[in-house]
Amino acid sequence: MNRFLMTLLFLLPFHVAGEAMSLEGAYWIDGKVLIDAPDGQKNNTHMYFRLEGKTAEDLYNLIESEPEWDECGVDHWEKRNDKLSCEFYEKEKAYYCYFSIDIHSEEMFYGPPC
Repeated sequence: MNRFLMTLLFLLPFHVAGEAMSLEGAYWIDGKVLIDAPDGQKNNTHMYFRLEGKTAEDLYNLIESEPEWDECGVDHWEKRNDKLSCEFYEKEKAYYCYFSIDIHSEEMFYGPPC
């Protein structure tokens, strides 16, 4: 399994607070293409994750890239690395992070599109 994912799921809570914490967020299983999926696409090949709250805030702060203003959906700040995106909504003081895993190849990808 992807090393980054292992770090995220198991080591991040220890690194941030010195103790294990519960993850906040949700996941769902679907196919590779979420919008205008091709006919016949299997809908059980990718697991999509949405982290939120303190979990997403901690991860957002760990990403070393500079935040960029993103007008996709609702205006917000976004930080990205190779296969992960985290968002900060100033008005709501809300954090979200998104990524997905191809269940069969165990590769990590960005989460859902804008």
